[in-house]
Amino acid sequence: MRQLSEKYPDDFEAQTFYAFAILAVGYATPTDTTLAKQLQASALLEKLWKKNPNHPGVIHYLIHSYDVPSLAPRGLPYARRYADLAPDAPHALHMPAHTFTRVGLWQESIDTNIRSHDAAIKRGDSGEALHAMDYMVYAYLQTAQDTAAKRVVDDMLQLHGAAGLVHDSVMERLHREIRSLTIYEGTSEIQRLIIAESLRRRAAG
Repeated sequence: MRQLSEKYPDDFEAQTFYAFAILAVGYATPTDTTLAKQLQASALLEKLWKKNPNHPGVIHYLIHSYDVPSLAPRGLPYARRYADLAPDAPHALHMPAHTFTRVGLWQESIDTNIRSHDAAIKRGDSGEALHAMDYMVYAYLQTAQDTAAKRVVDDMLQLHGAAGLVHDSVMERLHREIRSLTIYEGTSEIQRLIIAESLRRRAAG
């Protein structure tokens, strides 16, 4: 890809795929804590983005370039733009969640994955739907919404059928682990009791 990019320096797509190739090397060397390849790729991609801020591939690869905790804040402008750039594409709607998860924007992750899930279901793409639901469950759990997380896991099993209970599948793991949170008067139940007691006292004056 480097040779191709050098041969066609004015070809936007050649430069984009060269940056993607650099990024792939970075992903293939996870022990490189300098993140040299991710930074090299992102530098090229940001130059390309300035030329064409609506190019979906460039934004997609920028989000992936910054998909590590130390770099994730740099990806926020691209994450917030991508979903609106391709509002009918399930994976484009999901991609911002990579950045939102890294920086702890849990509700934004939930919201964009709900959009991704709905778009995927509309297309009949169960794989993309399940991918969005996986991230959705994680975000719900991070905000102590275990009841909502359990509901999503149950829907995942319904969507995937009995295959969802195959050992080591994402659905099987989540279904098993989420049950540990379904304890009588656990997190959600205690919160409901606190709210109910607060309302009772307020009503009693």
